[in-house]
Amino acid sequence: MRAISTQEPVLFEETFASSEDLPQLVESLRGWTTPDLSVEVSAAWDLLRPTAEGWKLQPSRVTVIRYGPDFEREYGEDCRIEFGHDALFLPEDEAPGSFPFVEKNIRSLLKLVRDIDQQIPVEKRLLWSDWGAHFTQRLESLLAGGPG
Repeated sequence: MRAISTQEPVLFEETFASSEDLPQLVESLRGWTTPDLSVEVSAAWDLLRPTAEGWKLQPSRVTVIRYGPDFEREYGEDCRIEFGHDALFLPEDEAPGSFPFVEKNIRSLLKLVRDIDQQIPVEKRLLWSDWGAHFTQRLESLLAGGPG
């Protein structure tokens, strides 16, 4: 958790060993709801990723950041979902035969976003990857190409 902006030091940090600790995580967060705080939760998310042996289901890092209304942020979003480097699960456009795997990952991504939306009230959400631009734009670009 941080107060005021990302430039400020972390106020509180805790590590949970597994998803079985989720009730404890939720309870830890209950007292931290002031308007100038951000809460960041990183977890593993299973995605199909290209490997030398083909596509394999592997844990990938996802970070969900919930911003209080008075917290400084660049795009004014209430919630940011960061997926890391998209090359891990979205191949280059010319990768032959990859479209079905990309489609499954996108479906998984959309399910994750829906699940988060059911738990966190959000007016403006931002999907982000380390690609350096809005993740939504990258997805639209890939989907426009269709199966190759």
